[in-house]
Amino acid sequence: MRSLWEQDGISLECTESPIAGSRTSCQRVISPQLRSVPMKTCVRITVVPDAESAILPFSWSCSAEVWVNMLSKDQKYKHSKNLTERHPTIQPEMRAVLLDWLMEVCEAYTLHRQTFYLAQDFVDRFLLAQENMDQHRLQLTGITALFIASKVEEINPPKVSEFAYVSDGACAELEILQMELIMLKVLNWDLCPETALSWVQLYLQMASQSDVTNLLEFQFAQETYTMITQLLDLCILDVNSLDFTYGVLAAAALYHFTSIDVVQQVSGLKWMSLEPCVNWMVPFVESVAGNPRAPLMRFLKVPSEERHNIQTHTDYLTLLVSGWRLEPETTAGLKVTELLRM
Repeated sequence: MRSLWEQDGISLECTESPIAGSRTSCQRVISPQLRSVPMKTCVRITVVPDAESAILPFSWSCSAEVWVNMLSKDQKYKHSKNLTERHPTIQPEMRAVLLDWLMEVCEAYTLHRQTFYLAQDFVDRFLLAQENMDQHRLQLTGITALFIASKVEEINPPKVSEFAYVSDGACAELEILQMELIMLKVLNWDLCPETALSWVQLYLQMASQSDVTNLLEFQFAQETYTMITQLLDLCILDVNSLDFTYGVLAAAALYHFTSIDVVQQVSGLKWMSLEPCVNWMVPFVESVAGNPRAPLMRFLKVPSEERHNIQTHTDYLTLLVSGWRLEPETTAGLKVTELLRM
């Protein structure tokens, strides 16, 4: 028996199958001393040849491998709100403006939501690994991150000339290509994080499957998915979102549209792990609720059943200011003032 993962009381253990070359699959066993606990806080993974998984009922992969891989990536790809402290000329509000602009670029080129979230992760990890970067290179960093992300995620990514064009002359093609090499080295070519969007998609997939548990009867439409991702889009602009892992951030966003029972069932997270993020997110929930919901857009050459996967942009900076004004902290006014100056 070997331990694969342990976090927030969730432990994953694996027993190797004695059959060489047998296909790996898993089953869930709850520790006897924890059977009275409503959440499944202890999970044992037993590798049994050709047995159906009972952890995450995926039909396309081994459940344990998917779960452990996602949890491991959430810890491997580090991010922190303190990244701006390493760059005296870069303010958190500048990051918000940059990410908001990247959403606009994604919508203009019909790029997927995952492409944007990959770019956001690349930007934050790159800034965390660097020091004293000039603010005038921030836009170059952002467009380069999106250039890399599009090559990872898109079937037909835009050319480097198109990314240079959309920067309105601020970033030349050669500069983007040079920054690409620098960024890839700094990121150590680790380009496959589980983003906050990845976790939302996983949670919704689990919640909509009737065989996960009889208690889950939600069937999520495109509009519901779009509302959750709109909240997530807004929250990710605030640098304080980096206080939380992507899995927790996604679970908190889902909580505001479902219930704690659903969130705990699909994420395995305890309320004590979710509560800080849920409470932090409340002003942004109120900001989104107080504005007309962005309609599900139609895109040329994008099938109607796929349009919810395309990154869209709304007036997120206005929503962000509204959310900050609802925050109880006295520093909220300072953030609003700095953003309005830009």
